Amino acid sequence: MFVRMRMTKGAVSVHEDSTLAEAWQVMEDKAFEGLPVTSNGKIIGLLTAWDVMYRACQRENPQRFLDTTKVSEVMVRRVITVSPDDVIERAAFLMRSNDISLLPVVEGERLVGIITQSDLFEVFTEMVGFNRRGTRITLQVEDRPGRIADIAQIVKRCGCSIIGIATFSPAVIGVGNVVLRIRGGDTERAVRELEEHYKVIHVTEVTEDY
Repeated sequence: MFVRMRMTKGAVSVHEDSTLAEAWQVMEDKAFEGLPVTSNGKIIGLLTAWDVMYRACQRENPQRFLDTTKVSEVMVRRVITVSPDDVIERAAFLMRSNDISLLPVVEGERLVGIITQSDLFEVFTEMVGFNRRGTRITLQVEDRPGRIADIAQIVKRCGCSIIGIATFSPAVIGVGNVVLRIRGGDTERAVRELEEHYKVIHVTEVTEDY
């Protein structure tokens, strides 16, 4: 999955000479967590809702501060960006490692979109199948080649479909957790057969689509 598949295209930006009040109004109207700052069509900064609120709350007259302060005085000048062709995992890594909630998406120097933490949360829930009804199974599995294929064969043998799968590596070396979401076929049989080969940690039913 690539950034272009999840980004908000044609992202709105704000000029460096705009006031914070003007920028805040745009963020409220669009329900954005922040805005790229542009000058002559190029990105020169990033303004987040958190930065605006934090600075305003420190002032004796927050509204006057918003009305009289330019975006350029508050914006972050070191802008981290991604390309539309970057994989979605790179966007998540950059947000996490730099403690930011959104990234401008650029082609060359041209702003073409924006991707936020909310977009990544949506991707995560879809990848693990959380937004679809089915049976959620957590397995403890030894880290050996072919384990995922073996699990898939058991599920297939029981006539079930895998609608989501994720792997997690706990602190124990050589052991991992596999979280499956399956539906259709004989899910109870699938659970029983999985228990014969793996340690089943948790099973639950998701009874409605979200």
